[in-house]
Amino acid sequence: MELFENRNPRLAETFAWPGFNISPEIEGNNPYIPKTTYGGMDQIKFFPKETSQRMGWNMNYTSIPFFRYAEVLLILAEAKAEKGTLSQTDLDQTVNLIRSRAGMPPVNLLANVLNDIRRERRVELACEGFRLDDVMRWAKGSELMGAKPQGIYIHGYGAYDVTGDGEPDVAILHDAGDLSPIAHLPADVQAKIEKGYLYDANNNRTSIYLSDDGGKSGFMEFVTSENREWQEKFYYVPVPKQQLLLNPNLKQPPGWE
Repeated sequence: MELFENRNPRLAETFAWPGFNISPEIEGNNPYIPKTTYGGMDQIKFFPKETSQRMGWNMNYTSIPFFRYAEVLLILAEAKAEKGTLSQTDLDQTVNLIRSRAGMPPVNLLANVLNDIRRERRVELACEGFRLDDVMRWAKGSELMGAKPQGIYIHGYGAYDVTGDGEPDVAILHDAGDLSPIAHLPADVQAKIEKGYLYDANNNRTSIYLSDDGGKSGFMEFVTSENREWQEKFYYVPVPKQQLLLNPNLKQPPGWE
């Protein structure tokens, strides 16, 4: 609930916000409950808003633009910023048009304007397949190594209202064998709420954990491989071995020899 307070409006256009309803015309007042296995951050960007588009598989399509105007504006702003020719007028005609449409204040021409433009790409183009290419273009691949997928914040084990109706919808528990944090709830409520466990019934760690206080609270994070180290060769894509056999004139890029 707190995650969506006083935030950029595009957050609620990207992820399921408290009270989001998939089909109010069909299912009535039945708010969507985000899945703890997704960290409570289920994507809704490009989800069909019209009920008629969700009446069956053949109609369940969304027209995703291949090249939309916001991308054009962001490309122009970034190119001018990298070249050192960006002006406030340029910003007003590109980035600030996008921010105004979203109800956000304008960006001013300051020393860190390039970072502002890069952040704007991350927000405006979220879930559209640009992020990895952007990170590679900016030569910021090393920052990927320390990043962990992160979901909603949990104050401690127990039940939470994530739809805004005052009723518990999900529960985060230490393990499948310990329901004490929700023991005060009626049995029917305990049975129906979605549960996320840090450890399964065999005391094996599941895919999620909490980031703070020894795993008792914090952001929901996911088990990933540790001790990864960025290498410069990752900025290049190796040539498949079959292609090297077909054409001996081809050479592997740096680091993949």
